[in-house]
Amino acid sequence: MGYILYNILLVLSFPLFACISWRRHCRRGGQKNDIFKRFGLNLSPDIPLGCVWIQALSVGEVTLARVLIDLLRKESSLPIFLTTTTITGFRTAQRLLPEIPITYFPFDLPFIWPSFLRRCKPRIFISLETEFWPNLLLALTRRRIPSVLLNGRFSPNSYRRFRKVSFMTTPVFAQFQGVGMRSRREADWIINLGVLPERVTVTGNIKYDVVFRQAEGIKTEEARNEFLLTGPSIVFGSIHPEEEAMAVEVSQRLLSQLPDLKIILAPRHLERSNLETIFQKERLRYQKFSLLRAPFSENFLFLNVMGRLNRAYAVSCAAFVGGSLTVFGDGGHNLVEPAVFAKPVAFGPHAWNFKEEAEILRKSGGGELVLDANGLYIFFLRCLSEPDRAKESGAKAYQAISRETGAAERSLPIIRKALSSN
Repeated sequence: MGYILYNILLVLSFPLFACISWRRHCRRGGQKNDIFKRFGLNLSPDIPLGCVWIQALSVGEVTLARVLIDLLRKESSLPIFLTTTTITGFRTAQRLLPEIPITYFPFDLPFIWPSFLRRCKPRIFISLETEFWPNLLLALTRRRIPSVLLNGRFSPNSYRRFRKVSFMTTPVFAQFQGVGMRSRREADWIINLGVLPERVTVTGNIKYDVVFRQAEGIKTEEARNEFLLTGPSIVFGSIHPEEEAMAVEVSQRLLSQLPDLKIILAPRHLERSNLETIFQKERLRYQKFSLLRAPFSENFLFLNVMGRLNRAYAVSCAAFVGGSLTVFGDGGHNLVEPAVFAKPVAFGPHAWNFKEEAEILRKSGGGELVLDANGLYIFFLRCLSEPDRAKESGAKAYQAISRETGAAERSLPIIRKALSSN
């Protein structure tokens, strides 16, 4: 009955959803004919038969997939096939995994999956984090293709919503042959939602492994030369438009006491940033990273290119991770990124997506919850005026995060068991 109701709702909403999805895709630079791939058509001819099929929703899941793929390649010769849903995820996958066949994940329409599965004949399907597609999971079960969920996560709100419609969700979750959840609490939740307890393992969060992987190869001295830094610096990372004026205000207060301080401001969404307008209004001198030339005599550096934030964290004395001091910040951004470089981390009260990480850092003494601009000013001033204490705090952050790694390795037995049952 749940599947019937799901498909009725899907068919009724699909025309509007597909139209909105296609328009957003094209607006962000996607190809118009990509819509056919969402119907399981125009597939790449080099998709290998008998593959390990991994579905990674967007950029974050693609980076998780890369760590898993590297481990799988060390112990298995099975070919790998990757699907992703968003255009940013697709482009990231092309950049990080150029040797792997990649296409867009089809819509979960029941008539799509039979021909799609005949085309690629996967040995196993691996879904990452929070993707549960009823028609796909049912089609896989009917063909005796095992499905696995790794790095599974729920928010309390999403768990409550699933519980309210358990007559629909329980048959879906029961299709998974193996599940790796980030925490004991989330493992208990998915058992309550229908997965057999013997199929559930607490693996921890693969994102910790990802961050350490991304930090490999970043040498602090090289990064300092790249940023033309000779003295102390701080970073406002992944800040949202609502936090930019606050960041500049805090910076000006710090500069009144530390005039040689360099301040790196990295907007989360460059196309929405108002930083240049704020700089011009306040008559503040700044440089863009894309045009950075010696001598770098200004106090402000506008990080206007993607892919350099981790290097900025590496050269800083302390960092604030944005999206967390505003309710419009998407639940905050990755607090682990500065910690992996042994930097003290500040974050606001709205880091909903990183509650676990925030609690680990706060308890270790490596992270600090700030409630407003004044709290952030005090955090940075203390880190800059007491460098030994800041280094100690950063070391605690690094040690706390190091203890959380290894989730990717712990996920491999789940894949092995599912493959052996096929």
